[in-house]
Amino acid sequence: TPTGRIVDGLVDYVTAIAVYAGFGAGLSKAAGCGALHLPYGCNAWILVIAAGASFAAHAMLSDKYRNMFIEQLRRAGEPAEDEIAKFTAELGRLRALQRRGFDTLLIRIYLKYLRMQGRVHPAALTNPTRISAATVVLWNCIGPSTHISFLITAAIFFKPALFFIYVIGAANVWMISLFLLQLRQRHPISN
Repeated sequence: TPTGRIVDGLVDYVTAIAVYAGFGAGLSKAAGCGALHLPYGCNAWILVIAAGASFAAHAMLSDKYRNMFIEQLRRAGEPAEDEIAKFTAELGRLRALQRRGFDTLLIRIYLKYLRMQGRVHPAALTNPTRISAATVVLWNCIGPSTHISFLITAAIFFKPALFFIYVIGAANVWMISLFLLQLRQRHPISN
């Protein structure tokens, strides 16, 4: 169902929030009792919030470009903009049935998420860009699975700095680099 599709994605975000909250609590406790020394006297919660915000941006963008690529592959099917129309129609159908419960709330939130994705890169809606498989792979380098892999590695070696260096540092540099690369491909500099 349309709502089931939203719940599937929502569970990923809820899981990430729970992991980051646990990570923040654990780091804060370890730093408080002297078992862990954070660099430059950083507050554990500030690092976790910065990492969580970065993770959310990375997950949203990797999801956006993966979906654009999938829609491009099945061009005969529904274009990316029609997903908004499809969920708007489902919302209208539920309202006509006077069902304003959980399904309606989820669809409204999902529609805001879809519109937010469009605002991240507005040219994607007016001038569809061809997304290559290589571009999707490059965006997946900062996707949720990569974040979790770094988190697990950092936990195994009890080196949270590895995780923060990747998420707040390297992954954000990667994201900005990909944006600049895509802008350059879309608008080449003429000599």
